[in-house]
Amino acid sequence: MRTEGLRIIVFIILLALLSIAACFRNIIWKTDLTLWKDVVIKSPAKERGHYNLGNTYSIQGLLNEAVKEYLTALELKPDYAKASNNLGNVYSVQGKFNEAIKEYKSALRLNPNDADAHNNLGHAYSVQGLLDHAINEYLTALRIKPDFAEAHNNLGIVYYNQGLFDKAIREYATVLELKPDYAPAYNNLGNVYSRQGRFDEAIKEYLSAVKLKPDYADAHYNLDVVLREIGKIKGIDKR
Repeated sequence: MRTEGLRIIVFIILLALLSIAACFRNIIWKTDLTLWKDVVIKSPAKERGHYNLGNTYSIQGLLNEAVKEYLTALELKPDYAKASNNLGNVYSVQGKFNEAIKEYKSALRLNPNDADAHNNLGHAYSVQGLLDHAINEYLTALRIKPDFAEAHNNLGIVYYNQGLFDKAIREYATVLELKPDYAPAYNNLGNVYSRQGRFDEAIKEYLSAVKLKPDYADAHYNLDVVLREIGKIKGIDKR
C-alpha cells in the first residue's frame, strides 16, 4: 500500500511539473516575437534566430530593432543573402536608399538569380530617379520570374513616369492577367488613361480598384479628381 501510494504521489508531482512546463512553453511560443527572442537568448551565436527575429520586428514596424538583428545575423554569417535583402527592405522603408542599394547588391552578389532582390533594387533606383537602372533591374527580375506581378507593375510605373504610356498599359494589363485582384494595377492603369484624357476608362479602372480595396485612398482621390475634371460630381467646385 505504501509503495502504491508513493507511486501515486510521484505521478501527481510529475504531472504537475509537466503541466507547469507546458504552460511556460505556451507563453514562450505564444507569439513569433517571444518565440524568436527565446531562440536568440538560448542560441545567440546562430544567425537563423537573429534573422527571424529581425523579420518579426520588421513586420511589427520596429525597424531599428529589425536592423540590429539583421546586422547581427550578417556578422555571424556574412554570406546570408536573405538577411542582406531584408535589411535592404528595412532601409528602403526608412528612406535610406543608398544603404538599401548596398544591401540589395550584396544579396545579388551572393544570389544573382534572386528575382525579389532585383525587384527591390529596381524600386530603390526608381525612387532615386535612376529610371534606366530601375528598368534594367525589373527586366532582369522578369527574365528570372516571368509571372512576377509586382515587377510588371513596378516596370509599368517607371514607363508611366517616362511618358511611355503604351508600354505602361501593357505592363499593367499583364499584371491583371496574372493577378486579377491586384488593386494597384487598376489604379495605375486609371492614371495612364487619365493622363491620356480617356476619362471614362480611367473611372472604370479606379472603380475596380476601390471595389477590390474599399479603403484604397489613392484610388478614391484619383477617382474624385477625374470626376471633377469632367464635371460628373455633384457640387462642382466653382472656385
